[in-house]
Amino acid sequence: MSETGAVGAVEYEVVQAREILGVWRKEGEVVSMSPRQARYYLQPYGWGLRAKAVAGKSAPAKAETAKG
Repeated sequence: MSETGAVGAVEYEVVQAREILGVWRKEGEVVSMSPRQARYYLQPYGWGLRAKAVAGKSAPAKAETAKG
């Protein structure tokens, strides 16, 4: 379960050291919280977080070419 205990928690990366959810967070730290909690730290309402990229979802896969 996530640190906040939120169901449907999403991971976010701290982009600037600051207090988040009552705890001082370092830049680059990953925190889990619900999207509703995170909206206060995301643009356009706030600052300090960005959604962490999900493996395999952030960029299209490279097509492999067959060598013959």
